[in-house]
Amino acid sequence: MRNIGLCIVTFFFLVILGVYGYRSFIHEYYPPDVTIKIRTGQAVSNARKLGTVLYHYAKDHGFQYPEGNSSTEVFNHLMEQGYLAPENAANLYIRGMPGKEPFRTEQTWWEWMTGTPAPTQLEAKHVCYDVIAPLTHRDPDGMPMIISTGWKLNFEPGALPQVRDQKLLDMPWLQGGMLVYYKRNVCLILGASFLDGSAKPSGIHQLIPEEIDPTKTYRQLTP
Repeated sequence: MRNIGLCIVTFFFLVILGVYGYRSFIHEYYPPDVTIKIRTGQAVSNARKLGTVLYHYAKDHGFQYPEGNSSTEVFNHLMEQGYLAPENAANLYIRGMPGKEPFRTEQTWWEWMTGTPAPTQLEAKHVCYDVIAPLTHRDPDGMPMIISTGWKLNFEPGALPQVRDQKLLDMPWLQGGMLVYYKRNVCLILGASFLDGSAKPSGIHQLIPEEIDPTKTYRQLTP
């Protein structure tokens, strides 16, 4: 028994040592500015993949983009219909967003021990994006389709968004900005300087396009 106990203690000591060494390696060879660029690139890439999923759904449904009562419901529907593979649902997670975690398809150790299956449905904690609805092929290409959650949009040309939940924006790499995927397959991170009105956008950087239909009621579906 003493040998078993010693082996367990040694194992955990080596695990802790390995984690510490890995973190030291990351901090030494990947300075903060490089880490920010990596996370920014990953978030933009994931948002583009989600936009492609929405496009393929629309193409099969008369160019009507999916709707629901929440963005979580929309993405669950896309999973059920086979447009969003469960193993790709982790793209809905923006690393570092408070209160959120990536969706997983594997069982945890505790789930395996208790015979509990891995999750098959997304929850709000897995989704870091709001979905704009309803959208069709008639809406302008400069219309945002999905945005990083935490903001409240005003669907008027040139209108600035309002902060809905400040804690969701406290990610150093995002710097208080907004990740936006537009209908024309363009993904941008709009900085806080634009969102608070201190910088004037133009062209594709316009959050709500001038061509928006003033008679149409748009909804922002949060998780």
